[in-house]
Amino acid sequence: MYFYFSFASEKGFLGAVVVEAEDTESAIAEVNRRGLNPGGEALILPFPEGSEGTEGLPVNRLISREEIVDARRVGDLSEEEQSEIEGTRVCEECNEEARRKDARERF
Repeated sequence: MYFYFSFASEKGFLGAVVVEAEDTESAIAEVNRRGLNPGGEALILPFPEGSEGTEGLPVNRLISREEIVDARRVGDLSEEEQSEIEGTRVCEECNEEARRKDARERF
């Protein structure tokens, strides 16, 4: 299964990543293991099983703002727009904690 990560902070969009993993938790660990987590808060969206269009995805690399259309921070969306997002949201503090935890486990 593929997972799309969008990272942002008060400074704006920090980048996006697509990884393949079994579940959200292992996807977070994979992003950190590969050193692709630029920090900030993260929105994690799974691609539905059997999704078409996953071929040719920019997998396992940080994707820049220029490669993303309409990059906006979830926190800057209206409450209505936020309620329509079906994904996992990780706050900036929790994301940083996960990065440190995964780094400790690697060494």
